[in-house]
Amino acid sequence: MKTYLLKLVALALFAASLTGAALAQDSWHQLRANIPFSFDVGGKVMPAGEYTLSVDIGRGTVILGQYATGHSSFLLSAPGEISRDSRTILIFQSNGGELYELSAVKSPDWGLSLRAVGSRHSMRVENQNSQPLEVIAEAK
Repeated sequence: MKTYLLKLVALALFAASLTGAALAQDSWHQLRANIPFSFDVGGKVMPAGEYTLSVDIGRGTVILGQYATGHSSFLLSAPGEISRDSRTILIFQSNGGELYELSAVKSPDWGLSLRAVGSRHSMRVENQNSQPLEVIAEAK
């Protein structure tokens, strides 16, 4: 009887852990975007190319990776504007030089701001009068 009870408890714990893993997967969104220009993200210059974005809405984290070259970046975000149409859009702002900086990701269901609040760099970018560039991302 004791062995049966231990097996039952182990099975229940295993089922609970699988449920937790399945729920954790729901907060991650996978996106693919072809970015036709070099850009700055978190102080790191990323080359033009196709990127995969893994976005965890619950934790506010974004992993941006280009598997062809091995370039990747891990970003923290804050809640931001949502997309006004059905597309997911990456927003790039001029950083005052030749590069654009990835500043936001907008989706119909969620939006994230990728600029560090209060940093000198983000304030400089916010004061630029140039129009932002938008790149459409598709769900992976």
